[in-house]
Amino acid sequence: MSLENSVVAVTARQARAIGLTVSKQTTSFESLAFVLLIELLAGCSDDAREQRPRSRSCIEDDIPRMEAVALSAVNEVNAAWTLEKNKPFLDEIVSQSGVLEVVLDEPGSLDTLTYRIFSSCDLDFQFEIAVRTIGDSEVTSVRVSAINAPTWYDVTTLRSLNRDF
Repeated sequence: MSLENSVVAVTARQARAIGLTVSKQTTSFESLAFVLLIELLAGCSDDAREQRPRSRSCIEDDIPRMEAVALSAVNEVNAAWTLEKNKPFLDEIVSQSGVLEVVLDEPGSLDTLTYRIFSSCDLDFQFEIAVRTIGDSEVTSVRVSAINAPTWYDVTTLRSLNRDF
């Protein structure tokens, strides 16, 4: 076995040890080194691997709280009211002041009251609630979306919270 093949064999074992799939096509030192570099840049160090299960567990425990807050907020929206009238009630439920984006002097403009429900975990995962009106009229819709959601999170629950009035 040549020196390069020995290095490839050791590198392949190391790649498998951190959970990478090493196929037979990945036979050169350069391709294995590239795969390992990409994984290291993506945070696959020992510390990151140990953190992943805790992060997922934290998110799995926190999602019901986040979904409950979103559901409460959606249920509190009064379609017959303006954004300004809905805002104090939603501020209290979400425990923050919503961001009101009003497009002035444009007929048919879409005005939005936006809230973010942040995860209590050390991740950038959050829900966004957008309450919309056309101009200074009644609420036309409420949309809930996930931002930076884990790939395993099923957003079907959030879609079921969306309302058109």
